[in-house]
Amino acid sequence: MRRLHAIILSLLLVAAVCVGCAPPPTPGQGIAYLSVQRPEGVVKTTAHAPVAKRFPRGGFYFVNWNFRPAPDVASYIEQAAQEAKTGILRDADVQLMIPFCIDLLLCGYGQGADTVTARGK
Repeated sequence: MRRLHAIILSLLLVAAVCVGCAPPPTPGQGIAYLSVQRPEGVVKTTAHAPVAKRFPRGGFYFVNWNFRPAPDVASYIEQAAQEAKTGILRDADVQLMIPFCIDLLLCGYGQGADTVTARGK
């Protein structure tokens, strides 16, 4: 019975690993559009100026006070769209950086910066 359990668990483990292995995306293949809210009707884009906005995050924290583990991508896109004075960004890239952290028992320091760039036309 133990042997049967071990075989079933090993097969489940192999299946889980194989399902998680997806082929990497091909270069040049990207997302058609990225929206914070679901668009209603036809999506019309207008020309806008190029945007390159940087969002630094991190700093000192104590017992998770002032700690920001995850970026707010929706806020990044909204701020970049406001800077470009448009509702939809054209040819936009969102680059999220894994922050560098030094963590001691109850306090630490984290530093990172995320960027949103849109080429526009």
